[in-house]
Amino acid sequence: MNIRSSILILLYIPHIFSSSYLTDRDLRDTLLKGYNKDVRPVRNITQNLNIDLYFKSIVIFNLDLFEGMLHSKVIIESRWTDEYLCWDPIKYDNLTHIEFNSDSIWAPNIFVSNAEKVTKIPSLSEYITVSYDGRTSYFIRSIYRTYCSIDFYKYPFSLNVCKIYFWLSNEMVSYLKLQNVDLANTSNIWTTIWNIQLDGHKYDDDNSTDGFELIIMLEQSSSANNIAIIIGILLLSLLTMCVFLLPAESGEKVTFSTTLFLTNILYLVESGRAITTDGSGIPLYLLYILFLTTVSSLSCVGSIFICRLYQHAVLEKNMNQNSDNRYKENVQPRKCGKISLNYTQLNRLSLFITLCLFGSTLLLVIINFFH
Repeated sequence: MNIRSSILILLYIPHIFSSSYLTDRDLRDTLLKGYNKDVRPVRNITQNLNIDLYFKSIVIFNLDLFEGMLHSKVIIESRWTDEYLCWDPIKYDNLTHIEFNSDSIWAPNIFVSNAEKVTKIPSLSEYITVSYDGRTSYFIRSIYRTYCSIDFYKYPFSLNVCKIYFWLSNEMVSYLKLQNVDLANTSNIWTTIWNIQLDGHKYDDDNSTDGFELIIMLEQSSSANNIAIIIGILLLSLLTMCVFLLPAESGEKVTFSTTLFLTNILYLVESGRAITTDGSGIPLYLLYILFLTTVSSLSCVGSIFICRLYQHAVLEKNMNQNSDNRYKENVQPRKCGKISLNYTQLNRLSLFITLCLFGSTLLLVIINFFH
């Protein structure tokens, strides 16, 4: 009995699949008979066709700060009602959903106006799901390279606001309306470098089109690259202050200060090449490097002057040693001591002024950064 039942089931399975295939084929032929994919799917031609957009996934691949280009992948589900694609499920073996190729039926043409390049990923962009009551769902997954305005003022921790403009474009766009746009359920916002927030609003253009502005706010988190940038600047600042801790007797004071000055010049030039201001004001980062380079040049000049005073004091001392004892005791010790005291005091005064300059400048930078 069991063997007989199994044989009957096996014989019946091909019939089931054949019946399902025939039902699907008949339904497609019926729905597409006389269907024009270039005409809006409403029976009243003056009626608006409402379209809902749902942002399902936003993946940020890269934000090129220096080219001002955002590289992202966005998955959008668009929903509308096609009044010509309705059927009674009872007549078609309770078939409630069917899929069409995106080239077979009408679909809204959603384009991005500020994109340099758009690449559609065909796996999700080829088919449209239609329900028996005409409710239609179309997933569009595309990779965009869009222009983005970069704010370098607080580089490398600036808040960058990138906007992607989505528009509807069809033959009769004045009758297409974005009824609802949903960002609440957006998942899979990929980021390891950026802290991302989403916002957006609709455009209601009375002239012809409806659109949506997707706003992506990206704030760079504390990555290793940013930490390296900040630590590098702080170390250069510390070394610049250490110039006046070196005694003039060491003989390396001028060499050390000159090397630091050249390093700061190179750092300033390379940073200026990499960072474009884009009219948003000079970045605090560049301003601080410029200040650091200026102080480094002054410390280099000060080191030369202090070493010159020291050499003069040494020369006077050597001359005193070759003089007679009476001249050395009555005159020269006071003169030599006065000169020695002058270059020592000047070295300490320069260190104090440098510390005050760095402290006040850092305070101003911090205040402007958090303002």
